[in-house]
Amino acid sequence: MKSTSDVATLVQELRATLDHIGDALVNGSFDDLIATESRLAGIVSGFNTTLVYGNSGLPLASRSELDDALSALRRCEKLGNTFTELGAAWMAVGHPRAGAYDRSGRAQAHNSSTTIHTRA
Repeated sequence: MKSTSDVATLVQELRATLDHIGDALVNGSFDDLIATESRLAGIVSGFNTTLVYGNSGLPLASRSELDDALSALRRCEKLGNTFTELGAAWMAVGHPRAGAYDRSGRAQAHNSSTTIHTRA
């Protein structure tokens, strides 16, 4: 992503990337979903560079482009929430102990009702 990207181009790329993410969620294309991570990071970095360094002379995005990007973002949010809820339900049924782990895969601290007796 060039640091000289204008806001309009970044908004268009953001919308296209969010559409791709939404399609990947709908189709269960996890490889496509993962592949968009670096693309999305580049776009966010482009926004940061463009906005932080005050490149105010660059063309701004049109209202319709912003609306399209916002719609794509809301679609991803809804699909992501549904995906998370379905995943949680599947894990609860198929893997009842899955809740014992956090998002990073580490075991969560919890009180155990099991008592272990040892002899010295």
